[in-house]
Amino acid sequence: MKTLRWTGRSDLKDLADGRIVAENTETFTFPAGVGETRIFRRLPPGSAKEKVSPPPLPSTVQVTCGAVKLELAKHLFWNLNGIWYEGTQVCRKGKGFYGTVIAFSGLGWVGTGHLENKIGEKEVKVSFLLDGREWQPGAMPAKGKSFTMKKSALLHQVRLEYEVHLENSRLRETARIHVEKNSRIGIMYHFMHPWEAIFTEYLLHDRNGGIKEGKFDASNRNRLVPEPFPLFAAFYAPKEKIGFVSRVTAEKPITGKDEWILWNRGSDRKLYYVPARTATLKSGNSYEWSMTTDFFTIPPDQWKKKAAAPEQK
Repeated sequence: MKTLRWTGRSDLKDLADGRIVAENTETFTFPAGVGETRIFRRLPPGSAKEKVSPPPLPSTVQVTCGAVKLELAKHLFWNLNGIWYEGTQVCRKGKGFYGTVIAFSGLGWVGTGHLENKIGEKEVKVSFLLDGREWQPGAMPAKGKSFTMKKSALLHQVRLEYEVHLENSRLRETARIHVEKNSRIGIMYHFMHPWEAIFTEYLLHDRNGGIKEGKFDASNRNRLVPEPFPLFAAFYAPKEKIGFVSRVTAEKPITGKDEWILWNRGSDRKLYYVPARTATLKSGNSYEWSMTTDFFTIPPDQWKKKAAAPEQK
């Protein structure tokens, strides 16, 4: 990425195609490959007859902040599509789904990965920030100190606002829902992640002090492992000495009966946060949850202590 800066607000015209690419600003950030030259012309604010027409979004967006790289995919309704830590792929790309899913009574599953009702996510709108500034992604991967994607989408009768923020190698995800019509739902889950099969150990702590730990192996393959009242979930890959810990917070819960669900599918380790298994959602109500994920590299005999340590702000 390259950034142009100048004194005095201007419109900016790309001389390659004549488009106005920025209006009434003193900076412009754009993708540029090695050796690539682009030429722009400053114009007085408001003098351009052509309105800003940003180029279409690429099919995927890749961003690295610190030791973590993310990919988001357009065909997956701008949900995550891969996570890498220190160059190692830790969450799957193209072979698993991320995001939010809701089972509506009388209709079935709605959300990412569930197109059987030909619904998925509708009215999807996204915006991006790189280092705190509005950003138009290009085809080239980007790097920065911080990255944010904000998304709005309609899941049948529920409006979802989903936000991804990456900074200092910490991933923070927020899911807010606004109920547009009275809805009876079965299970709802957020923050679905298909973690790689390199993770063979897990540690779960609940809000009541309970602890559950174990290994992903043949004994629990294709079995769902629930853990009510979740505080955090941590996975560890002994060979790579890589671990992560995900902590959830319910800012505006539906009920107090939330849980983790782990699913050892053999090819990956699915982790879901389930805020409710059944509920009646009233029109006009809003709910909110967030999850932070921190990654670390540490010897096998120290990883559980590291995962259970107080969160560093």
